[in-house]
Amino acid sequence: MKKLVILGAGTAGTMAANRLSRVLNTSEWEITLVDPNPVHYYQPGFLFIPFGVYKREDAVKPKQAFIPRGGKLIQTAVEEILPAQNKVRLANGETLSYDYLIIATGNDIYPEETPGLAEHEWGKSIQTFYSLDGAVALADALRNWKGGRLVVNVVENPIKCPVAPLEFLFLVFHPARHARPCGTHLRHPSPRRIYQAHCLTPAGRYAGEAPYSGGAGIYDHGSEPGCEENRVFR
Repeated sequence: MKKLVILGAGTAGTMAANRLSRVLNTSEWEITLVDPNPVHYYQPGFLFIPFGVYKREDAVKPKQAFIPRGGKLIQTAVEEILPAQNKVRLANGETLSYDYLIIATGNDIYPEETPGLAEHEWGKSIQTFYSLDGAVALADALRNWKGGRLVVNVVENPIKCPVAPLEFLFLVFHPARHARPCGTHLRHPSPRRIYQAHCLTPAGRYAGEAPYSGGAGIYDHGSEPGCEENRVFR
């Protein structure tokens, strides 16, 4: 029996497992996924929680529900990959051998690595939609926002879903946004209130393409300090 081991049972890991379970001969291949977290987070949905399209529970499901028939989920962390031996050492003391290994552990945010970001204003005037708790908190912050200047800052590349920061910016000021039945209504900005939106990126590009900037200021981190262009939303 050949062994396929997938490290990470998030979106990528479970997609790979389900796809390969339909392609491989299951009488010849054993598929095992390793992940310490029993909860599956639909991360693309985090972006839409602040706008009422999704609720918290819409982005959370048990991981076991996405494991293909015949597949196995081991709920533990990975301690070490031993490529010369085709083995993976797990935190529970078990060692898995493999014929083919897929690494789909994903990535996470580390705001504490940027001075000033994860300090006293984190969760107040500084928010994120790259985590479930952050997206829920951001929904509350936007619901109570009375207007002013909004800065969407990409600190460093690469990031998950490179176009998401720009997409978020457009969703905030989209004049035709409506609440979905599953969500709560996000108050539409008053037409008399002035908003300024700025999107900062270290590359000046999103997903390899120069961004559309007809309605928002797009700035490269390398531009002259203090140089600012205001785009006003009414």
